Amino acid sequence: MPQDLLQRRALIKLTHSLKLNQELSSNNEPNSFECCKQKFIDEGLLKKHLIQNHSDWIQSKKLEIDNHDKSKLNHQQFLKEYTKRRCDKGGSDPIELNCDCNNNGTVLLFYNYVALQDSKSITTLLSNHCHQLNLTGKVRISNEGYNITVAGSTNEINSFIDLFLNQSDILLPGFDLLENQKELIDQFIFQFFKPTLGCIHVFQNMSVKYVEEICPLNVSKSYWDPQIPCTSLNVARKLQSHHSKNLNPTSITHTETDVIQTLLPSEYHQLLKSSSHDSNTIILDVRNYYESKLGHFKNSITPPIRKFSTLPEYIKNNSQQFKDKTIFTYCTGGIRCEKAARYIQNETGSNIIMLEGGIHNYINWINESNEESLFQGLNYIFDARQSIKHSNDTIITNCLYCKQKCGIYKKCSSKNCHLLVECCQSCFDLHDKQIFCCHDCQHQTGTICECERNRLDDLSISRNNLEK
Repeated sequence: MPQDLLQRRALIKLTHSLKLNQELSSNNEPNSFECCKQKFIDEGLLKKHLIQNHSDWIQSKKLEIDNHDKSKLNHQQFLKEYTKRRCDKGGSDPIELNCDCNNNGTVLLFYNYVALQDSKSITTLLSNHCHQLNLTGKVRISNEGYNITVAGSTNEINSFIDLFLNQSDILLPGFDLLENQKELIDQFIFQFFKPTLGCIHVFQNMSVKYVEEICPLNVSKSYWDPQIPCTSLNVARKLQSHHSKNLNPTSITHTETDVIQTLLPSEYHQLLKSSSHDSNTIILDVRNYYESKLGHFKNSITPPIRKFSTLPEYIKNNSQQFKDKTIFTYCTGGIRCEKAARYIQNETGSNIIMLEGGIHNYINWINESNEESLFQGLNYIFDARQSIKHSNDTIITNCLYCKQKCGIYKKCSSKNCHLLVECCQSCFDLHDKQIFCCHDCQHQTGTICECERNRLDDLSISRNNLEK
């Protein structure tokens, strides 16, 4: 900024400050200024006095203004860089993996509800590391924590994990409880970061965003007051308890309150089995309808929502169905349940039981146990793999065209739609890779299609939607 303009702004601020002091003092005459025990009626004479006698004041004020302007500019540049759209308007993420990598890398899926005092600096730090390590994925950061899924070579992913371990005082509270205990550290990395086989191509690019909520529910923050317990601290405490008491970690229950509990997969499984015929028990999938359609726990209620932020609308429209019940909630990895549980409990007065680590950790536990899975179908994930393959996978959906079992989604070819359609590869090729979710999309009516109209109608109707 030109120095003459900066000086004029400094003088205006100093004059305003003196005028304010004058107004607060009852001993001075109105419409006058006092400085150095002199009274000034004319503002111009006061400014001349300041220039001649108080150059240090002016210089200090100029520096203050200049720093403020630079900070404002930096903030605007930060927001421009870290709040931009991930995809072009009307676009959507790829849902097919077209590469020959054969899962030669690693994908992480993790979150942490943790109070970040300098979330903007952390946003820049993580962005720089993601790009330096040539990772792809989605990183969301706010004052309430972070929500991250990234992909890359195994070495690069390990380096990314090391960043968190080395900055654990800020990014991983509770990790210090496991210091110098390699077995526990390895367990922590597996349970918290949730590594799976994949490659860099499961995401199209790297998107780092600074957001209001790491998992938007768009309701008053009073619902998570007191604050949602720190995720990394809870995981570390459980592992430490297991080590010190020589207990199986799957036998340790983390109880937050009398009405909200978080159970490890084995406990969730056993309690769910024993409650299967209890009329006061409800199993609620808090994910989107296209996720639950591909796979869900038996007898779950699967809300017809496309975005997590519309779950509150569904709960309100069906509040009597949930009132004063025991509700088992679950999602992919746990992050959505953290908020959904508190909102639902507040709205319905129900007891809530959450699945720690979500479907992801439940399926890992099933693979290591001899138990029959209560989850049927595939666990949908938000990358080009669509789902993570497991030994106990079952297919519960059928191809829209040939009606054969099919666990693959394709995108509706209508430019106005992009809804996911169950379609096997044979039918997709047979229709020249042009498939449509309904008659409206096939004929490009340009309006909200029949599928969406039906779903929106379902949002306002109390429904059980139980899969027996």
